[in-house]
Amino acid sequence: MKNSIWKFLLFLVFPAILLSGAASAINYDDDLVRYIARQKNKIPKKYTAPTETQIQLFREMIYDMLQGAFSGASQIAGILGYNIKSMNENNGLTYYILESADPKHRPWGTYVFYLGGNNQNYIIEVPHPFEEKNTSIIGIKAFITDSTFISHGNSNAFFMSGSRKGEGDVANIEDSMFLAAHKEAVDNRHSTIVQIHGFNKKSYPQIVMTSGSPVGNSEMDAFFDQFIQREFDVGTYNGIQYQDCGATENKEAQYCNAVGIPFVGIFLNKQTHYSHRKSTLVEQGIKEVTVSETFGIE
Repeated sequence: MKNSIWKFLLFLVFPAILLSGAASAINYDDDLVRYIARQKNKIPKKYTAPTETQIQLFREMIYDMLQGAFSGASQIAGILGYNIKSMNENNGLTYYILESADPKHRPWGTYVFYLGGNNQNYIIEVPHPFEEKNTSIIGIKAFITDSTFISHGNSNAFFMSGSRKGEGDVANIEDSMFLAAHKEAVDNRHSTIVQIHGFNKKSYPQIVMTSGSPVGNSEMDAFFDQFIQREFDVGTYNGIQYQDCGATENKEAQYCNAVGIPFVGIFLNKQTHYSHRKSTLVEQGIKEVTVSETFGIE
Protein backbone atom coordinates (compact mmCIF):
# COMPACT_ATOMS: atom_id res chain seq x y z
CA MET A 1 0.00 0.00 0.00
CA LYS A 2 1.61 3.26 -1.08
CA ASN A 3 2.30 6.29 1.15
CA SER A 4 1.38 4.33 4.28
CA ILE A 5 3.56 6.76 6.25
CA TRP A 6 0.63 9.21 6.09
CA LYS A 7 -1.54 6.82 8.07
CA PHE A 8 1.18 6.08 10.58
CA LEU A 9 1.80 9.77 11.27
CA LEU A 10 -1.87 10.57 11.57
CA PHE A 11 -2.40 7.70 13.99
CA LEU A 12 0.25 9.33 16.17
CA VAL A 13 -1.03 12.88 15.81
CA PHE A 14 -4.79 12.39 15.72
CA PRO A 15 -5.71 9.37 17.87
CA ALA A 16 -8.85 11.09 19.22
CA ILE A 17 -10.10 11.71 15.72
CA LEU A 18 -9.56 8.09 14.78
CA LEU A 19 -11.50 6.88 17.80
CA SER A 20 -14.38 9.31 17.55
CA GLY A 21 -14.68 9.73 13.78
CA ALA A 22 -13.97 6.29 12.38
CA ALA A 23 -15.62 5.57 9.06
CA SER A 24 -18.75 3.51 9.25
CA ALA A 25 -18.88 0.36 7.14
CA ILE A 26 -22.56 0.15 6.29
CA ASN A 27 -24.15 -2.56 4.18
CA TYR A 28 -27.66 -2.11 2.86
CA ASP A 29 -29.92 -2.59 -0.13
CA ASP A 30 -30.86 0.54 -2.01
CA ASP A 31 -31.38 2.13 -5.38
CA LEU A 32 -28.14 3.74 -6.55
CA VAL A 33 -29.93 6.23 -8.80
CA ARG A 34 -32.11 7.50 -5.95
CA TYR A 35 -29.08 7.55 -3.67
CA ILE A 36 -27.14 9.80 -6.06
CA ALA A 37 -30.16 12.07 -6.44
CA ARG A 38 -30.25 12.49 -2.66
CA GLN A 39 -26.53 13.18 -2.53
CA LYS A 40 -26.88 15.83 -5.21
CA ASN A 41 -29.56 17.57 -3.17
CA LYS A 42 -27.18 17.80 -0.18
CA ILE A 43 -24.65 19.96 -2.05
CA PRO A 44 -24.16 23.16 0.01
CA LYS A 45 -23.67 26.74 -1.14
CA LYS A 46 -20.42 27.19 0.76
CA TYR A 47 -17.22 25.53 -0.38
CA THR A 48 -14.51 24.49 2.07
CA ALA A 49 -11.19 23.82 0.37
CA PRO A 50 -9.16 20.83 1.56
CA THR A 51 -5.60 21.14 2.79
CA GLU A 52 -2.66 19.64 0.93
CA THR A 53 -2.37 16.94 3.60
CA GLN A 54 -6.04 16.06 3.21
CA ILE A 55 -5.64 15.88 -0.57
CA GLN A 56 -2.70 13.49 -0.25
CA LEU A 57 -4.68 11.31 2.14
CA PHE A 58 -7.67 11.37 -0.16
CA ARG A 59 -5.55 10.10 -3.03
CA GLU A 60 -4.34 7.22 -0.88
CA MET A 61 -7.92 6.42 0.12
CA ILE A 62 -8.97 6.31 -3.55
CA TYR A 63 -6.00 4.03 -4.26
CA ASP A 64 -7.07 1.69 -1.48
CA MET A 65 -10.66 1.65 -2.71
CA LEU A 66 -9.58 0.76 -6.25
CA GLN A 67 -7.49 -2.08 -4.81
CA GLY A 68 -10.33 -3.31 -2.60
CA ALA A 69 -8.18 -2.56 0.47
CA PHE A 70 -11.09 -1.48 2.63
CA SER A 71 -9.27 -1.63 5.95
CA GLY A 72 -6.74 0.97 4.88
CA ALA A 73 -9.39 3.07 3.15
CA SER A 74 -11.57 2.99 6.27
CA GLN A 75 -8.75 4.29 8.45
CA ILE A 76 -8.24 7.30 6.20
CA ALA A 77 -11.97 7.83 5.74
CA GLY A 78 -12.37 8.25 9.48
CA ILE A 79 -9.69 10.92 9.53
CA LEU A 80 -11.23 12.82 6.61
CA GLY A 81 -14.82 12.62 7.81
CA TYR A 82 -15.95 10.15 5.16
CA ASN A 83 -18.04 6.98 5.34
CA ILE A 84 -17.58 3.80 3.34
CA LYS A 85 -20.77 2.00 2.33
CA SER A 86 -21.51 -1.06 0.28
CA MET A 87 -24.71 -1.11 -1.74
CA ASN A 88 -26.37 -4.16 -3.26
CA GLU A 89 -28.08 -3.01 -6.44
CA ASN A 90 -31.03 -4.77 -8.05
CA ASN A 91 -28.74 -6.02 -10.84
CA GLY A 92 -27.13 -8.33 -8.28
CA LEU A 93 -23.85 -6.41 -8.08
CA THR A 94 -22.25 -4.75 -5.08
CA TYR A 95 -21.01 -1.18 -5.30
CA TYR A 96 -18.74 0.56 -2.80
CA ILE A 97 -19.31 4.19 -1.94
CA LEU A 98 -17.24 6.94 -0.36
CA GLU A 99 -19.50 9.67 0.98
CA SER A 100 -18.93 12.69 3.17
CA ALA A 101 -20.32 12.22 6.68
CA ASP A 102 -21.07 15.96 6.71
CA PRO A 103 -21.33 17.33 3.16
CA LYS A 104 -22.20 20.79 4.48
CA HIS A 105 -18.72 21.19 5.95
CA ARG A 106 -16.85 18.73 3.70
CA PRO A 107 -18.34 19.32 0.24
CA TRP A 108 -15.86 17.04 -1.45
CA GLY A 109 -18.08 14.71 -3.44
CA THR A 110 -19.41 11.17 -3.67
CA TYR A 111 -17.38 8.34 -5.22
CA VAL A 112 -18.83 4.99 -6.30
CA PHE A 113 -16.72 1.96 -7.25
CA TYR A 114 -17.42 -1.34 -8.99
CA LEU A 115 -14.57 -3.76 -8.31
CA GLY A 116 -15.76 -6.90 -10.10
CA GLY A 117 -15.46 -7.96 -13.70
CA ASN A 118 -12.34 -7.74 -15.81
CA ASN A 119 -10.61 -4.51 -14.76
CA GLN A 120 -12.81 -2.29 -16.92
CA ASN A 121 -11.31 0.89 -18.21
CA TYR A 122 -13.88 3.69 -17.99
CA ILE A 123 -14.58 6.21 -15.24
CA ILE A 124 -17.61 8.47 -15.43
CA GLU A 125 -17.40 11.93 -13.86
CA VAL A 126 -20.01 14.61 -13.17
CA PRO A 127 -18.38 17.87 -12.05
CA HIS A 128 -21.49 20.12 -11.97
CA PRO A 129 -24.40 18.01 -10.67
CA PHE A 130 -26.15 20.88 -8.90
CA GLU A 131 -26.37 23.39 -11.75
CA GLU A 132 -26.53 21.05 -14.73
CA LYS A 133 -29.80 19.25 -14.17
CA ASN A 134 -29.91 15.47 -14.57
CA THR A 135 -26.22 15.13 -15.48
CA SER A 136 -25.68 13.13 -12.27
CA ILE A 137 -28.60 10.84 -13.13
CA ILE A 138 -27.38 10.36 -16.69
CA GLY A 139 -23.92 9.55 -15.35
CA ILE A 140 -24.98 7.06 -12.68
CA LYS A 141 -27.41 5.28 -15.00
CA ALA A 142 -24.67 4.94 -17.62
CA PHE A 143 -22.36 3.60 -14.92
CA ILE A 144 -24.72 0.92 -13.55
CA THR A 145 -24.36 -2.39 -15.31
CA ASP A 146 -27.28 -4.00 -17.09
CA SER A 147 -28.06 -7.55 -15.96
CA THR A 148 -27.02 -8.77 -19.43
CA PHE A 149 -23.42 -7.90 -18.58
CA ILE A 150 -23.57 -8.82 -14.91
CA SER A 151 -20.30 -10.76 -14.99
CA HIS A 152 -18.44 -7.84 -16.50
CA GLY A 153 -19.62 -4.41 -15.42
CA ASN A 154 -18.88 -1.43 -17.58
CA SER A 155 -16.90 1.10 -15.53
CA ASN A 156 -14.49 1.22 -12.64
CA ALA A 157 -16.00 4.22 -10.92
CA PHE A 158 -18.46 7.09 -10.87
CA PHE A 159 -17.30 10.41 -9.39
CA MET A 160 -19.71 13.23 -8.52
CA SER A 161 -18.64 16.61 -7.23
CA GLY A 162 -19.96 17.77 -3.86
CA SER A 163 -19.69 21.49 -4.56
CA ARG A 164 -21.17 24.13 -6.83
CA LYS A 165 -19.73 26.31 -9.55
CA GLY A 166 -17.78 29.37 -8.47
CA GLU A 167 -15.00 28.84 -5.96
CA GLY A 168 -15.97 25.16 -5.69
CA ASP A 169 -15.97 24.45 -9.44
CA VAL A 170 -13.90 21.26 -9.51
CA ALA A 171 -13.40 21.44 -13.27
CA ASN A 172 -11.50 24.70 -12.85
CA ILE A 173 -9.68 24.60 -9.52
CA GLU A 174 -6.38 22.87 -8.90
CA ASP A 175 -6.75 21.85 -5.25
CA SER A 176 -9.88 19.72 -4.99
CA MET A 177 -10.68 16.23 -3.78
CA PHE A 178 -12.44 15.59 -7.10
CA LEU A 179 -9.24 16.26 -9.03
CA ALA A 180 -7.27 14.20 -6.50
CA ALA A 181 -9.61 11.24 -7.04
CA HIS A 182 -9.39 11.75 -10.79
CA LYS A 183 -5.58 11.74 -10.77
CA GLU A 184 -5.36 8.65 -8.60
CA ALA A 185 -7.84 6.73 -10.73
CA VAL A 186 -6.09 7.72 -13.94
CA ASP A 187 -2.66 6.78 -12.56
CA ASN A 188 -3.93 3.55 -11.02
CA ARG A 189 -6.17 2.19 -13.76
CA HIS A 190 -5.20 4.18 -16.87
CA SER A 191 -8.92 4.59 -17.40
CA THR A 192 -10.61 6.57 -20.13
CA ILE A 193 -12.44 9.46 -18.47
CA VAL A 194 -15.99 10.24 -19.58
CA GLN A 195 -17.09 13.60 -18.15
CA ILE A 196 -20.70 14.75 -18.52
CA HIS A 197 -21.72 18.41 -18.72
CA GLY A 198 -24.68 20.57 -19.66
CA PHE A 199 -24.76 23.82 -21.62
CA ASN A 200 -27.28 26.38 -22.88
CA LYS A 201 -25.86 27.69 -26.15
CA LYS A 202 -28.74 27.61 -28.64
CA SER A 203 -26.52 27.88 -31.73
CA TYR A 204 -24.66 24.68 -30.83
CA PRO A 205 -25.66 21.08 -31.71
CA GLN A 206 -27.54 18.94 -29.18
CA ILE A 207 -24.29 17.26 -28.15
CA VAL A 208 -20.76 18.62 -28.33
CA MET A 209 -17.76 16.42 -27.56
CA THR A 210 -14.20 17.35 -26.75
CA SER A 211 -10.92 15.79 -25.71
CA GLY A 212 -10.01 18.96 -23.87
CA SER A 213 -7.84 19.99 -26.81
CA PRO A 214 -8.39 20.77 -30.52
CA VAL A 215 -7.27 17.22 -31.36
CA GLY A 216 -9.83 14.46 -30.84
CA ASN A 217 -9.27 10.81 -29.95
CA SER A 218 -10.60 7.43 -31.08
CA GLU A 219 -12.74 7.08 -27.96
CA MET A 220 -14.65 10.20 -28.99
CA ASP A 221 -15.34 8.59 -32.36
CA ALA A 222 -17.03 5.62 -30.69
CA PHE A 223 -19.35 7.86 -28.67
CA PHE A 224 -19.98 10.06 -31.71
CA ASP A 225 -21.21 7.04 -33.68
CA GLN A 226 -23.55 5.93 -30.92
CA PHE A 227 -25.11 9.38 -30.57
CA ILE A 228 -25.54 9.72 -34.32
CA GLN A 229 -27.29 6.33 -34.40
CA ARG A 230 -29.72 7.73 -31.84
CA GLU A 231 -30.42 10.67 -34.17
CA PHE A 232 -28.69 13.38 -32.16
CA ASP A 233 -27.10 16.40 -33.82
CA VAL A 234 -23.47 16.05 -32.70
CA GLY A 235 -20.46 18.33 -33.02
CA THR A 236 -16.84 18.10 -31.90
CA TYR A 237 -14.57 20.84 -30.65
CA ASN A 238 -11.68 21.42 -33.07
CA GLY A 239 -10.15 24.59 -31.71
CA ILE A 240 -12.48 26.83 -33.70
CA GLN A 241 -16.03 25.51 -33.42
CA TYR A 242 -17.93 25.23 -30.13
CA GLN A 243 -15.26 26.90 -28.01
CA ASP A 244 -17.60 27.21 -25.02
CA CYS A 245 -17.49 23.40 -24.81
CA GLY A 246 -13.80 22.95 -25.56
CA ALA A 247 -12.84 22.21 -21.92
CA THR A 248 -9.31 23.42 -22.59
CA GLU A 249 -9.13 24.87 -19.06
CA ASN A 250 -10.72 21.79 -17.50
CA LYS A 251 -8.28 20.47 -14.89
CA GLU A 252 -9.25 16.82 -15.34
CA ALA A 253 -8.88 17.08 -19.11
CA GLN A 254 -5.52 18.81 -18.74
CA TYR A 255 -4.24 16.01 -16.52
CA CYS A 256 -5.44 13.30 -18.90
CA ASN A 257 -3.80 15.01 -21.86
CA ALA A 258 -0.57 15.54 -19.93
CA VAL A 259 -0.22 11.84 -19.08
CA GLY A 260 -1.62 10.47 -22.34
CA ILE A 261 -4.95 9.10 -21.08
CA PRO A 262 -8.10 9.64 -23.20
CA PHE A 263 -10.55 12.27 -21.97
CA VAL A 264 -14.05 12.47 -23.47
CA GLY A 265 -16.10 15.50 -22.49
CA ILE A 266 -19.76 15.06 -23.42
CA PHE A 267 -21.66 18.36 -23.36
CA LEU A 268 -25.45 18.15 -23.62
CA ASN A 269 -27.63 21.10 -24.47
CA LYS A 270 -30.38 22.03 -22.06
CA GLN A 271 -33.11 20.46 -24.17
CA THR A 272 -31.24 17.16 -24.07
CA HIS A 273 -30.23 16.84 -20.43
CA TYR A 274 -33.62 18.16 -19.24
CA SER A 275 -35.54 15.60 -21.32
CA HIS A 276 -36.11 12.15 -19.85
CA ARG A 277 -36.40 10.56 -23.30
CA LYS A 278 -33.26 12.18 -24.68
CA SER A 279 -31.32 11.63 -21.47
CA THR A 280 -32.18 7.93 -21.66
CA LEU A 281 -30.83 7.79 -25.21
CA VAL A 282 -27.60 9.46 -24.07
CA GLU A 283 -27.25 6.94 -21.22
CA GLN A 284 -27.77 4.08 -23.65
CA GLY A 285 -25.17 5.48 -26.05
CA ILE A 286 -22.56 5.83 -23.30
CA LYS A 287 -23.24 2.37 -21.95
CA GLU A 288 -23.08 0.82 -25.41
CA VAL A 289 -19.54 2.15 -25.83
CA THR A 290 -18.26 1.31 -22.36
CA VAL A 291 -19.54 -2.26 -22.51
CA SER A 292 -18.91 -3.15 -26.14
CA GLU A 293 -15.54 -1.40 -26.39
CA THR A 294 -14.29 -3.05 -23.22
CA PHE A 295 -15.43 -6.58 -23.89
CA GLY A 296 -15.65 -6.79 -27.67
CA ILE A 297 -19.41 -7.34 -27.64
CA GLU A 298 -20.91 -7.07 -31.12
